[in-house]
Amino acid sequence: MNNNIDNRLANNDEDFMAAYRGHMQMVERELESLKAKTNESEFIMKKDERVKKLEAQMAWFREEALVLQVSNKKLMEEITEWKSKCEDVEEEKKYMEALRQ
Repeated sequence: MNNNIDNRLANNDEDFMAAYRGHMQMVERELESLKAKTNESEFIMKKDERVKKLEAQMAWFREEALVLQVSNKKLMEEITEWKSKCEDVEEEKKYMEALRQ
């Protein structure tokens, strides 16, 4: 009878350990799956943050380009004006030299 009880206890221990190992393997796989999902989510968040930063930089550069375009236009007009004045002075200089002779 003691032998029978010991055998049953041993069988129950083996069954319990097998069930425990199976359960722990399932928990481990689920944990690995959740870690992978977390890593993927973090990667997506970082990617989204980087995209937002790049979009903000792009908007700043676009605005800066518009400001520089306006500034460039003003400077080009100023250059044209100074060229015209320079040509006028050259013509006046030639006229004065012609009068001297």
